[in-house]
Amino acid sequence: MLSFLPRFLFDRLTQITPEFLQTHGIRLLMMDFDNTMLPYTYDVPDEALLQWLRKMQSAGVQLCIVSNSRKPRVPEFSARYGVDCVTHAQKPFSHGIRIALARYGTERSAAALVGDQIFTDTLGANLAGIVSLQVRSINNHNVWLKLRHVLELPFLAMAKKRRVSIMTNLEKYRSLLTCDSNGLLLTSRYNRMYAAEFDIAEGIAIVSKTGARYFTDSRYIESAQNNIKNFEVIDIATRGGYVVCLNEAIRDFGIQNLGYEEDYITAGEFHGYEEALHSYLTPMQKELNAFRASKEQWELDRMVKAQEITDKAFTEVCTRIHEGMTEKELCAELIYCLYKNGGEGLSFDPIVVSGPNTSMPHGVPGERKLQKGDFITMDFGVLYQGYCSDMTRTVALGYATDEMKEVYNTVLKAQLAGLAASHAGVTGKEVDSAARDVITAAGYGPYFGHSYGHSLGLEIHEAPNCNQRNTEPMPLHAVCSAEPGIYIPGKFGVRIEDVAIFTEDGCIDITHSPKELLIL
Repeated sequence: MLSFLPRFLFDRLTQITPEFLQTHGIRLLMMDFDNTMLPYTYDVPDEALLQWLRKMQSAGVQLCIVSNSRKPRVPEFSARYGVDCVTHAQKPFSHGIRIALARYGTERSAAALVGDQIFTDTLGANLAGIVSLQVRSINNHNVWLKLRHVLELPFLAMAKKRRVSIMTNLEKYRSLLTCDSNGLLLTSRYNRMYAAEFDIAEGIAIVSKTGARYFTDSRYIESAQNNIKNFEVIDIATRGGYVVCLNEAIRDFGIQNLGYEEDYITAGEFHGYEEALHSYLTPMQKELNAFRASKEQWELDRMVKAQEITDKAFTEVCTRIHEGMTEKELCAELIYCLYKNGGEGLSFDPIVVSGPNTSMPHGVPGERKLQKGDFITMDFGVLYQGYCSDMTRTVALGYATDEMKEVYNTVLKAQLAGLAASHAGVTGKEVDSAARDVITAAGYGPYFGHSYGHSLGLEIHEAPNCNQRNTEPMPLHAVCSAEPGIYIPGKFGVRIEDVAIFTEDGCIDITHSPKELLIL
């Protein structure tokens, strides 16, 4: 059938799970190679891809690379990692697909092809009568790929309108489950909210391949039952408390190894679970973080709205700043403006400091009165439907000296350099270095002590970060702060912070407040 619409959409190959394939009767998964499995310029897979391959193979899924490439890198990968391949596939024609079907003796209804190109992979699968799966291109930086992406946009929009993307957050977490960890214990509010797609202040959730249960108490049970759809919701008071409920789920779901969030429980809680639960505990924080690092469109929409509220609050609070008010008074005005403009909570306690206090990056508002010639630094953010915003602006009251202007403009140049270097696939270290090099070249290197930025979402600080330690590529649709600073002890400091979404070919700055030095 001549159709350019994929049957299902995924952000990346590793989101496809054995459970998804089994649900749709798919036994043979054919995979495009370049920009689906690996970027054009890479020959070595990352650990996430290797784990995914092992998971698929252990689940009995038949895997076959079906690539148009004529380069030796595809058969070399095939031989090295034990994945069958068909090269010279001639997609969108069915030549390579027919070879793979015949090789495995698979009916068309039980086969699928996943790729990053609509006009070769998706069209080829549809013409061959097999299931078409579309993923985003890993790398989209040359001219041809950018043009292709533009041409594909109408078809992707139509596919999204048809709601072909079916993977819920719960299904994402289930995709992590293996023989090593066949259950997940979610104790943090953030991961419970992500999995259940609803926020409950207190509770514990457990997830397996065959079921999911959400436990809370009488204070929240009615709200949970009315709003959480993909979990069995249980009142712990009716079943003997959390431990009893968890052990019942462990027994009912056949969980031998239970993954847990090691960053969110105390040593005492861990030892308590270890003694009480009838399952081995396995740390899985890194795997859970990886899913939340790349934001879905609905998450991005909430963060854009949160940042919009922050922008409005900044505009308003600037009209309230005057000589003689204290840092605490300005902080109170700022909080009022944040709530007045639609904030549903604070991302963190605002930082409002002035004069020499601005040299402390995380200074606490005090009784110091604002004076003419002061820098005033305000770092703040709100929650909107569970998601955070974050921004910092440094303004001057009355006037600014030449030195103050020089430092401010250096920080601004550094931020702009970091934003220019930001795109999916670049390492966090490279982004940090782009900004840091500007500050160092201006002679202020020793006065920039923190990182360029951190990811945010459900939490104000999430992984991955744009710092000197992060040598991993930033994922598509990561949301990261851009906040270089210069802090001269005893004199003053400057920080300018925006929030940016990492895209295929750059980044989208969702903070719109002016960045030029404001003198109030």
